[in-house]
Amino acid sequence: MDVWWAHLPLAARRVSRLLFLVLTDGLYCCAWPAVGAVGPPASFLLGALLGRFHTSFAQETFTSSLPTMVCAAVLGYLSAAMGFWLAAGFALGDLLLFDHRAAPAGVVSTVVRSRAPLLIEYALLFLLVAIGPVMVKAVRRRLLARVRLPRRARLAADAGLQAVLSAGWVLAWVHAAPTLIRPVYTWQGSQPPIGAIQPVQATGWVVVAAAALAAAARIVLEYRLGRRMPLLQRLTRLPARRRRRAARTTPGTARRAGHPSAGGPPDGLPRRSVVELAGGGAPVPGVGARDGPP
Repeated sequence: MDVWWAHLPLAARRVSRLLFLVLTDGLYCCAWPAVGAVGPPASFLLGALLGRFHTSFAQETFTSSLPTMVCAAVLGYLSAAMGFWLAAGFALGDLLLFDHRAAPAGVVSTVVRSRAPLLIEYALLFLLVAIGPVMVKAVRRRLLARVRLPRRARLAADAGLQAVLSAGWVLAWVHAAPTLIRPVYTWQGSQPPIGAIQPVQATGWVVVAAAALAAAARIVLEYRLGRRMPLLQRLTRLPARRRRRAARTTPGTARRAGHPSAGGPPDGLPRRSVVELAGGGAPVPGVGARDGPP
């Protein structure tokens, strides 16, 4: 479980803070050890199977399948990390394993006209299930940062605002997807079939509703499980352990490594980061429920 929720996110943090926040979104799932351990690889496997077999797809793109979009939205707004692994599995399964339509002759033509346009489809999926949930959570935290409410009122405000913001993001995605998916076909010299666009245009409201309900449910789960996240405490201590090991093995580097004895930052991740990982409102052992404005 630590590999998916601690070691990989901390490694990704050196490259991108956004990727770190995506990979740690949904830490409350670790309150159930089986879900925390099996969830990410199971999401990746599900995405790979969808990418390989295109189950329920009317056309080649995932926008032609309402069940796939609903499943992806629910998973992503419950946990952006799970959504990320689903999208990553789908991208690899679709790109490497699915038998796409006859590609142009030649390696360069195949890559440019057949495979490169697929990156647009994958970017759309990541926007829906990984980037969107993290952005929504950040906006909610900023809007409610200065609001002082009792616990139950705070829970209602967090859940309601999370649902409204999620619905707004997914609604914008639903309106943009039919246009943004077109290059997947036009770059190959064809026109987008109706089946690739019609499900989004006609039944996109189902995806919006599913994402909003999942977003609200996720806040309730965070509040209920906020005190049962020992992995969050281990995650905050891992950087400190690495700094201490580095300080012991390399004399004279304690100050540069941020070792506490050198007057550097406190052990582990900053307190603000701990609150971000917990969702911004859910209580965390040893950490205040709120940390002021970001």
